[in-house]
Amino acid sequence: MTFTFNIFTLLLFSLAIILVFEGVLYSAFPNVFKKIMESFVKYNIDKIRIMGLSFLAIGLILMYVLVKFLI
Repeated sequence: MTFTFNIFTLLLFSLAIILVFEGVLYSAFPNVFKKIMESFVKYNIDKIRIMGLSFLAIGLILMYVLVKFLI
């Protein structure tokens, strides 16, 4: 089985995987995620921004590694 991904297909595929996993987690553990979201509102805006930039950097690094070495 071979896969030929261009960058746009890889981005859409990655988004689809994220949505599937989040959907499973939200439907399996709704009370846990409600508590997480309630505590998330109490965070400082700068802390939220740093978390978002960290996730962005991790995602970009993972995408680079996938494209460079695995695909």
